[in-house]
This record gives sequence, C-alpha cells and structure tokens, in this order.
Amino acid sequence: MRASDRAEWLVSINGSSKTIRGRIGAGQEPVFDEPTVRVVNLSGINGNMRNVAGMELPATLFGRRRFKPGEAIDFASTFLTHGRAYRVEWKGRFLLNK
Repeated sequence: MRASDRAEWLVSINGSSKTIRGRIGAGQEPVFDEPTVRVVNLSGINGNMRNVAGMELPATLFGRRRFKPGEAIDFASTFLTHGRAYRVEWKGRFLLNK
C-alpha cells in the first residue's frame, strides 16, 4: 500500500508553526516528515484494522534543551484512519510526571 493511502497522524506543538505529519499502518514502517520524532507502530494486515502506535517528541521540538519534572507542555493530535473513514482529535496541556 502506498504511504499516501495509509492512516495519517498529525501533531501540532503550541508555539510552532510546523505540523508534524506522518503515515502509519498496513503492516509497514511509519513514515514521518520530522526526523527527530520516534514512532513505534503495530498494525494489522489482510483486513485486520488494528493500529496501535506511540510517538516520542523530543524537548527540542518544544524549544527546550530538556524537559523538567512538573513542567507543562501543550500540543494537539489528529488521527485520520485509512481512507479518512474516522477522525480522532485531542489537544491539551499535559503535566509531565515528577
């Protein structure tokens, strides 16, 4: 399956004009336009539509050298499934674990 046909994941970081864009799923490696993010993905093939994924966003994307315990970060995430059949969005301020 072409990357453009796979599920799309968009992440916007507060204070940045750039949206991180990537494609996941179809049993293939994740493809993202931001080389500093790390993405892991477990996806189904042959009609199994499972898609479990995680993304690590480095502190430098938030304009910091490193994160500190108790610090808050703001970002938004949008996930569009294959064929844009479903859309899941969430955004907020997240307090980092102490």
